Amino acid sequence: MGNPKLRIANDDPCDTYVPATHPANGILARVPSDFVHVARQTLGPAAADGLAHAEVVIDAGEAGTVRIFFERKLARHHKSYYHYWIAYRAEPVTPDTANADADHA
Repeated sequence: MGNPKLRIANDDPCDTYVPATHPANGILARVPSDFVHVARQTLGPAAADGLAHAEVVIDAGEAGTVRIFFERKLARHHKSYYHYWIAYRAEPVTPDTANADADHA
């Protein structure tokens, strides 16, 4: 797809595409968007007086069990404004970090 002239030539057919990741985002680029959407739906609406940050632990298929961190954002359009959740980080859940939610409470 895209412009074939801009494609990087690679002779090794065994290489698979791995999305670029930024260290601050953890493994968020490797979590399929369908799972991020399902995790966001479990949070409910982002109310103005609600939490500013939230985290959800889900089974994300091939990515395994991950903890996705969300932040409440504000979108403005003329005189209206809307609060919404946006995922900003994901990290794998290991047995060592499985109960990290209890530490935050």
